[in-house]
Amino acid sequence: MTAQATNDTTAQDVGLAPPEVAIPRDVLQTAERLGIASELPQVIAISRELFGDPIALHVAEDPELDQWTHIIVQAVPQGTVEETVAKEERWCDRMVENRLSRWFTLMDD
Repeated sequence: MTAQATNDTTAQDVGLAPPEVAIPRDVLQTAERLGIASELPQVIAISRELFGDPIALHVAEDPELDQWTHIIVQAVPQGTVEETVAKEERWCDRMVENRLSRWFTLMDD
């Protein structure tokens, strides 16, 4: 059996959702331990809104400091240096506005 296309619309025309961001197991476990797992979708959405795709998530911990654990949001900068700095500042402002800056840190490639 063969599938036949009924029209010439593209993925952009039909408004398909962007690809899912993979949340590594250690990131999810850390977010659950910190009580912020429900905040991950919001952080991912803000990050994608400002930086597009791809977005990667990692955990950073300081073994000497019990209170220093962060989830790193890694984004690929696009545009000029000035545009990237403005996006980074906006990302930080959004994390503060949403009371998420204690746990999430931005890093670019």
